[in-house]
Amino acid sequence: MNPVEAFFREVDARLSPPRTERIELRIVGSTALFLQTPYTRGTKDSDAVETYNFDATVKEALLAVGGKGSPVSRRHGIYLEFVAEGILFLPEEPRWTPLLTLSTLDLYALDPTDVVVAKLIRLHGDDLADIEAMVSLGLVHHAQLVERFQSAVLRHGTYGRSDLLRPTIRKLHRVERDIFGVEASDIEIPEWMDA
Repeated sequence: MNPVEAFFREVDARLSPPRTERIELRIVGSTALFLQTPYTRGTKDSDAVETYNFDATVKEALLAVGGKGSPVSRRHGIYLEFVAEGILFLPEEPRWTPLLTLSTLDLYALDPTDVVVAKLIRLHGDDLADIEAMVSLGLVHHAQLVERFQSAVLRHGTYGRSDLLRPTIRKLHRVERDIFGVEASDIEIPEWMDA
């Protein structure tokens, strides 16, 4: 069994008391890739999206069971962490793949192309390795990446984070040049954005 899946299965089993309402977790980052592709590498955290209406008591219960330092996290070598939706560099309508329906948890993973888009805002060594792997596996294609990236530009500017757009565009161009072996795309930043 996939180690990330095993982690979430134990988190689900240990949620106490058993909950009647479903908990929807949307997984981003490298663990989203591990959950839906044959790719794997070492990682310590699994990021779940915290939306503006995510129940604080549910978040607290999940972190108590699977957060950093919990017995479950120590056993699996991975911990659950939440990241605010507003800071993620995601396309306007992110694509989510339903993966697991457990006793209480419904797990969704961000589509590999959207994961690559989200990784471009930071782009360190592990991110580059993840992107290279997705391209090598034939799961991320240049034209679709550029289309989803342009959508993320619009969404991110709407969230008032347009100051990060130009550096992120330069990172896209690096990926285009170094991984895809193509020339840089012309990415439009709308005039109404203060970038």
